Amino acid sequence: MWNLVQRVLTGVAFVLIVATAGFVLRGVLPSSEARGAPDRLPLKAAEPTPTDFSRTALSSRAVPKGSSLIAIAKKRSIRVYRRGRDGRAKTIRARRFGKRLIPLRFMVLDKKKGWVKVQRAGGSSSWVRRRSITLSHTPYKLVIERKKHRMLLLRSGRVAKRFRIAVGAGLTPTPAGRYFITDLIRSTDPFYGPYAFGLSAQTDEQLGIHGTDQPWSIGQNVSRGCIRVHNGVIKRLVRIVPIGTPVVIK
Repeated sequence: MWNLVQRVLTGVAFVLIVATAGFVLRGVLPSSEARGAPDRLPLKAAEPTPTDFSRTALSSRAVPKGSSLIAIAKKRSIRVYRRGRDGRAKTIRARRFGKRLIPLRFMVLDKKKGWVKVQRAGGSSSWVRRRSITLSHTPYKLVIERKKHRMLLLRSGRVAKRFRIAVGAGLTPTPAGRYFITDLIRSTDPFYGPYAFGLSAQTDEQLGIHGTDQPWSIGQNVSRGCIRVHNGVIKRLVRIVPIGTPVVIK
């Protein structure tokens, strides 16, 4: 009889120890839901800021050293061509957020008489007629160094600032490549911080650079592809970096 009581008491003690350990761990570590929370941009829960950051007009053919050209469509839609005049054409249209249209912007890859070669959202390249766009330029470029968890802000080819970042983890890595900023979004979800830049990367959902309400995650591989920065950093970048700025992810 006493042996039976001992076995029962031992089993109860073991259960209490396991339960207590679980409670302590939950208090120290973030939940799996928090660690794996979606990091794609919440387009339905966000709206763009009213500011147009493509404000540097190109008044001459000369582009300052270290700068990149940005093409802005003059109208709500634009015809894009595979190989210029002789290629197939299709029409792409500006996206709408609520009642506001987001102007079509592209990163310029090349130019020839009457035509401009651009990189579109998704990574594909096309030719557009020069008369259908306005050209501007930016001295800025963002370089993402995934292994170092670092983002470089370049101005005219020189490093102006360095920022710590978080990048994609496991099966959802941040994709390497050459992209550009397509949108500026004012977030309504604290998870994404106050702002998010949408990128032209080709993924199932839009990839971006955004703030976070989980500052402990900076410096780690934790997101589902997006690049996280501290909220103070994204606020600073919003005041500096125009839409259309190149983003190189190494």
